[in-house]
Amino acid sequence: MSMNTRSELEEERRLFYVALTRAEKQAFLTYTQSRYRWGKLIDAEPSRFIEEIDNVYLEYLTPINEQRYKPLIDSDIFDDIDKSKLRLKKPLSGAPPRGPSDTQLKKLRRLKPVTSDTDKNFNAEDANLSEGAKVEHMRFGRGTIVKIEGVGADTKAEIDFENGGLKKLLLRFAKLSVIEN
Repeated sequence: MSMNTRSELEEERRLFYVALTRAEKQAFLTYTQSRYRWGKLIDAEPSRFIEEIDNVYLEYLTPINEQRYKPLIDSDIFDDIDKSKLRLKKPLSGAPPRGPSDTQLKKLRRLKPVTSDTDKNFNAEDANLSEGAKVEHMRFGRGTIVKIEGVGADTKAEIDFENGGLKKLLLRFAKLSVIEN
């Protein structure tokens, strides 16, 4: 999804072409309707270059309907600017955007900055975490600490969860509660 320059787009188009021409008899082009990116579920879309292939060479295995996907960007993003869509004058009505209110600013000022000093000085023993301890995690449930390795901010624990299986977690972020030591 190169969108920075025309040359990046052309390089992506060239790679797509090379991949397609490697197929000797036929190629299957697939895409997912949604996927996780940075921990968030987002709608996905097919390659923009599929639209450039002549329909004579395409056979859709799933029915084409208008609800298939909504493109994230216009297909003519690199074309000339449509002058009719430009706003040349200020809007005649409406209020300009405002900043935070006084009460919101007071709340923001009361917040204390998070310092990384506490993370650097993390100690598993101070948190009552040791090998063999029974712990509970919000997402993975109950588990037993199998192994603890590292020091300070890099302290990791290998935990065998009843439901989630064996997981390796950074203890400074894990938010574990000790059930039994």
